[in-house]
Amino acid sequence: MIVFWFAKAGYTVYYRKTFRSLGSFEFYDRLSFTLPQFKLKRKKPEKVDLILTNRKKAAYAKNEVFVDNNYWQPEKPDTWHVPEGMHPHIYYFNKIPDNLNVTRQNGHRRVKIFFTGNLDENLYDWPDIKDKFNLLSRIKIINLLKSKLNPENLFLPSSRKDLELDFQNKIVLNDGRKVMLDQDNYLNFLTNCSFYLFTPGVGFPLCHNNFESMAAGCIPITQYAHYHFPNLEHGKTCLVFKDEADLIKQVNYALQMDEGEIKKMRENVIRYYDQYLSEEAIVKNIEQKVLLENISKLIILEG
Repeated sequence: MIVFWFAKAGYTVYYRKTFRSLGSFEFYDRLSFTLPQFKLKRKKPEKVDLILTNRKKAAYAKNEVFVDNNYWQPEKPDTWHVPEGMHPHIYYFNKIPDNLNVTRQNGHRRVKIFFTGNLDENLYDWPDIKDKFNLLSRIKIINLLKSKLNPENLFLPSSRKDLELDFQNKIVLNDGRKVMLDQDNYLNFLTNCSFYLFTPGVGFPLCHNNFESMAAGCIPITQYAHYHFPNLEHGKTCLVFKDEADLIKQVNYALQMDEGEIKKMRENVIRYYDQYLSEEAIVKNIEQKVLLENISKLIILEG
């Protein structure tokens, strides 16, 4: 996605062409070839503003930085974590509504807490989430809420029409395999939700829906605020739960939170997104860190 973000910002992006690197491109990587700003080169052009490389060297040029895909290393003064961002489909196929900056300010949101995603137990209950990250898996989170929450505060959609209803005092847990959300209206739909429940992906915590929901001004409920960089803050840009009991506590707290406090947190989330997670902010922050602060490493989640 770095290629797309820089190309959209007006850069001409040169990619060093090797058979090995081209062979590793996946579907959305190959879409970069369609961008007029994307150029394949065997050799580096004579003049470039910024160089991103995955080659380890003893020393780097002033405008050059090492790209490391070990995302889970801690923050250090000489490193910068590049956000994963929304799903590539949303960027490449222009699914960000032109009026999102207006609709995400929506103060009347008809869904209190929302989650949507794949709930395949064979994929989303891997032991890696517990063993490597000490987190509850997606399936464990969903099953806990189903068993421990007051049934009056829980709704499980069975059709798209269900999602048109008001759920002011409920958490809506949508199994994406059963009820698919329309990608063209997905972000606008999220502007109707006050909170979004963050759950881990298959093998690591972060998911694209984390970034999509914050783009729409949803307040995260999460166990892994520390894996967002800069870290999300409990009571300011998210609600953090520590364990099973605290998950239920924080969800109930969100269900009862007054609109004034929700508005304040929503504004903080939107400010955080605009400062660190928007396409423009990602490019600006990389320029700032590499060209002005001379950091030595960019950390990304992609390969």
